[in-house]
Amino acid sequence: MNKEEMTDAIVASKKAKGLTWQEIASVVGKGETWVTSACLGMNSTSEEVANSICKALDLDSDVAVALQEFPHKAWDKIVPQDPV
Repeated sequence: MNKEEMTDAIVASKKAKGLTWQEIASVVGKGETWVTSACLGMNSTSEEVANSICKALDLDSDVAVALQEFPHKAWDKIVPQDPV
């Protein structure tokens, strides 16, 4: 699973469950901006945080592995993609 597929799975589950980024961050115990950035593929997480995010969203281990991978920030766009 790549970062784009990971993000699609996370956003779909977030929407289906009616959760906000703040609610997910609260469950994980990390800051909202950082958790959002990691879930959108712009940061990597520890195994513990990845598993917490996946548990909150009922996602499988493929997503957890992708959350831990080093991100590739694309700067070839007019507007940078880095939410931080």
